[in-house]
Amino acid sequence: VNTTTLAHFDAQLPIILATDASHYGIGAVIMHRYPDGSERPIAHASKTLTAAERNYSQIEKEALSIIYGIKKFHQYLAGRSFELNTDHQPLLAIFNPTKGIPVATANRLQRWAIYLMGYTYNIRYKPTRSHANADALSRLPVGYDNSFIDTDAEQINYIQTQLIEQWPLKPTEIALAISNDNTLKLVRDFTLTKWPSSFSRSKNPELVPYFNNRHSLSVINGCILKDTQVIIPKQLHNRVLHMLHRAHLGTIKMKQLARAHCWWPKMDKNILDITKSCTICAQLQPLPKPQYKSWEEPKQVWSRLHMDFAGPIWNSKWLILIDAKSKFPIVADMKNDTTARSLCDALEKVIDWFGPPETLVSDNGPPFNSYEMNQFYDKYGINHITTAPYHPASNGLAERFVRSFKEGMLKEQQMGQTNKLIALRNVLRSYRWTPHTTTGTSPANMLLQHQIRTELDIMKPHESIKPRQQTKYAVGQLVWTLKHQLNKRPQWQQAIITKNISSMIYEIQLRDGQRYKRHQNQLRPRYSSNTQSSEIGSLPDDLLNTKSQSKTTTFSHSSSPRYRPRRNRKPPDRYTP
Repeated sequence: VNTTTLAHFDAQLPIILATDASHYGIGAVIMHRYPDGSERPIAHASKTLTAAERNYSQIEKEALSIIYGIKKFHQYLAGRSFELNTDHQPLLAIFNPTKGIPVATANRLQRWAIYLMGYTYNIRYKPTRSHANADALSRLPVGYDNSFIDTDAEQINYIQTQLIEQWPLKPTEIALAISNDNTLKLVRDFTLTKWPSSFSRSKNPELVPYFNNRHSLSVINGCILKDTQVIIPKQLHNRVLHMLHRAHLGTIKMKQLARAHCWWPKMDKNILDITKSCTICAQLQPLPKPQYKSWEEPKQVWSRLHMDFAGPIWNSKWLILIDAKSKFPIVADMKNDTTARSLCDALEKVIDWFGPPETLVSDNGPPFNSYEMNQFYDKYGINHITTAPYHPASNGLAERFVRSFKEGMLKEQQMGQTNKLIALRNVLRSYRWTPHTTTGTSPANMLLQHQIRTELDIMKPHESIKPRQQTKYAVGQLVWTLKHQLNKRPQWQQAIITKNISSMIYEIQLRDGQRYKRHQNQLRPRYSSNTQSSEIGSLPDDLLNTKSQSKTTTFSHSSSPRYRPRRNRKPPDRYTP
């Protein structure tokens, strides 16, 4: 290059920085663009890559040339807007100042992209045929440039080397396996040179995962790295998987461990397969996520009962029965005897009240599955259903009431109740008479089909409407009443009606003044005009007033004069000083 082609720096003219990289060198040219469109260089720079830098992927080498050019000509570019030219098109997306840094970009490229944020520039793609000045400098570098040392890159290279050496698999084994793997051998060559812009995905499907991650690939000591992850050849997959699963870790932890050290396509799927096929892991697996299905609700009450034992509570074991439809519970004190004979006796008492159900659900306890109990089920045509062993949730209705029953009995004890039968009565009444959360009505009302009159219902005022009663006898009417005597024949005696208790029941008074309650079937009317006046005279004042208001007696057929009561009246004994 002749010195006459170089131009002096002019702050008024646009600045262009062109960079390029080859397999062993990088070059950079800073230029001015003149108004006529011509470009003249201001300065040139190039250097030979070190041994570590030669292991960079081609995209990293191209990015390194940009960093080299910017640092070399920092005094011309700092604080000014300039144009950045490169012939590596993928860098336009990574180093574009108007776009964010792609997440899949290698760490080294991300670090350089952050460094470039301190400059004002526009990046532009320039084909290689129009990029000859920087391309020639990269192919004919002047030698090592000690003024430019990427210390951060050296540290990263050292970390990657240490990670490889820490593996039980030696890097030489991995590099040898890569050389024997046609796919990875091709990937390594593309990484060290340049990936094609496109290829047939149908003919080379094995290259697609590596092509999608081409910006993150690099080569160190013959091994291919994806960021800090070593790419494992196919022939070493099983060996690495058994190393990861040596402590029988779970799928998630194995993936986390693998992602910190290695990578290959479908690695996550291979990890999942080995954890599923491991016999030791399968034997010690926890229970799967529980799934539940509710029992079908019966159409009628007392068609399906759930049965279980509770206790010991209050030094007794209790038989629990609960209706699936109405949620009506029955509890029987079994003392400490839960044999089949005692269970049959308890169920017989329940059947005396409500009849046999169609279905009985219980667990697999010995009393429920005994020979004697099976005969009891056959006797009444009961379908006995047992739940799965060690799965109490299948009999959840009975188990839930057992819990409520235990809590209720303990609360009764806490309140000072010492009689377990009274405590049981209080718990059952409260549960049976209270509306259930699932049905919205009380279990007793749903089973018995009538409203239970509780102490809370007594508080409600009710309008009492007494219908007018038509009685056979009226107050003050003379009657004959049948008087019963022990070991003697009943005799009719004279009496008079003193009070109507109901339409059929009356209070009568005998001639000796004694009063009795009699049914109208024990009375018959008495007709006598001669003695009626004397008997009426013996009535009390309130009955006399009632008698005086009525003109005639209902069953009196003769008119008689009105008489005054014949009583001995004494003048009052007044106090005289």
